[in-house]
Amino acid sequence: MQDALEAYARAGARQMLAAALEEEVRAFLGRGRYARGTPFRGYRNGYRPHGS
Repeated sequence: MQDALEAYARAGARQMLAAALEEEVRAFLGRGRYARGTPFRGYRNGYRPHGS
């Protein structure tokens, strides 16, 4: 029973952290996950074009 409760708590904590991180990235970039925005503020995965 303890292992199941711990797994449930860990999954909930993981979900909360992922949601918080997603919101932080969305706020910084000024757009949702699949939206395009102007002005362009960067890539979600940290990609940098060659020559940057």
